[in-house]
Amino acid sequence: METAITVHKGFPQDDVPLYLTLGGAEGRDIHLLAEQGIIHLTEVGGLAELSQRRVVAVESSPMAVATLQRKLPGLKILEIAIGALVRGEGPTTFPTGEHEYCCRARIINLDLNSMLTPKTDNGHITFPVLTWIRKFSQLHAKRPRVNWTLLLTLHGEIKWDAVTAKSVEQFLAENFRREPEFAAKCNGLLGDALYQAIVAGTSDFSTLSRTTQQKVLMAFVPKKLAQITQSDGWRVDTRRNIYYGEEGEAPMVTWVLDFITDGRIASVPEQVYRESLRTVLSGVAFISAQGALTEIDLS
Repeated sequence: METAITVHKGFPQDDVPLYLTLGGAEGRDIHLLAEQGIIHLTEVGGLAELSQRRVVAVESSPMAVATLQRKLPGLKILEIAIGALVRGEGPTTFPTGEHEYCCRARIINLDLNSMLTPKTDNGHITFPVLTWIRKFSQLHAKRPRVNWTLLLTLHGEIKWDAVTAKSVEQFLAENFRREPEFAAKCNGLLGDALYQAIVAGTSDFSTLSRTTQQKVLMAFVPKKLAQITQSDGWRVDTRRNIYYGEEGEAPMVTWVLDFITDGRIASVPEQVYRESLRTVLSGVAFISAQGALTEIDLS
């Protein structure tokens, strides 16, 4: 919510939405926006006219849509799956018109209850969720460019085949060599035994504890997003990198990532990329079942 407050103060009236969310049937995050005075509700609980273009909900379930419409009259709801909203994974198909306008929101909240599942095509490994995010980055890069923030939440278990696991292992090891500060923080987060196994090419993610699997995702996901979106002109600063879900609860990982236009990418892309690497494990924390947040210092 701190992010939404900051962005709202900077852009109280804007030509793009403030917030696009997978808010679910209850729309709890939208109610939080109202509690903070970022949007305004009417006496009957609907969105005031001036707030109706500030927030967009994406929901594919007709039952959830009906609940949202009842709880938050006037809320703009796109009744579509998030993957369909960005027109799938194809590199040449993009949303247009109203859908494009909504996808350029200054804050995108993808609260997903799904794992980071790979897809292999002729030996090329991709992750559909990250491909969708790349499309958001390309849409925000269209003129006039819009700096934006991604709130991303994923299920924290790893269920990768051997080929995908090896690819991720090699990707992490290469970046350990590339940026010493990133390497040192990953060593602190993952533990020396796993860190050394990744460097040696002998790790086995499938045997890791669920907490350690969460930590692998904490290192990999923001790093991968920095790589695949840099060609769109973005420096990616990781502001928050949090894991939660104790035994008996689903293991989850959540990130707050700022996508910032950086003109240096054209001249010194490696420097900008390494700057993004250094922030990957910034704001690392654990949330207990009681809701207490414990900061983890990896410096």
